[in-house]
Amino acid sequence: IHSMVENLINEGIKIRNLLTQRILAYGRACNTVRWMATASQVNVAFEQAEQCIKDFGVNLQVEDPYPFCGIDPRFHQYMHGCPEGVRRVAMNMEGYFSRCGADPNYSKHNILENSLEEIWFNSDLFAEFRNRTYLLNECNSCEHKLDCQGGCPIDCLQCRENGFNFIKVFLDNYHSDIG
Repeated sequence: IHSMVENLINEGIKIRNLLTQRILAYGRACNTVRWMATASQVNVAFEQAEQCIKDFGVNLQVEDPYPFCGIDPRFHQYMHGCPEGVRRVAMNMEGYFSRCGADPNYSKHNILENSLEEIWFNSDLFAEFRNRTYLLNECNSCEHKLDCQGGCPIDCLQCRENGFNFIKVFLDNYHSDIG
């Protein structure tokens, strides 16, 4: 990250903000944790991003949430719980809503047929996110629960659906396919 930002600046490109995001698995990759970011990888990315703050004066925004339990506490200041399905929603071009732009599971509700209020308050898809029913037991009893919210809800759900413990995968760097 640092060398990429440095190279862009050296090319005369002005950078004020560094936004970190990640990619979620889709299709055939959904039944694996091979492509999921781990705590060690995320901490390295944060170290490089923090160096960009010091060296180049950029602002850091972390768009995707990670479990606080695997992140160095000095990086917690950049992290926020996931707003998807709680304070923000995604809508596809056909008018169907999803709790997250990275989630392929769109609700049965369509803005062309239902009001936003109906969709927001009557969708089980959004209620699951707002109620945090996806959280693991260890997350429900964690001191960081309100800030961290268990990391990425989609990662939590995909891991659970495929027989993995999201926190274990994130912390232990456990990469393996199912089966």
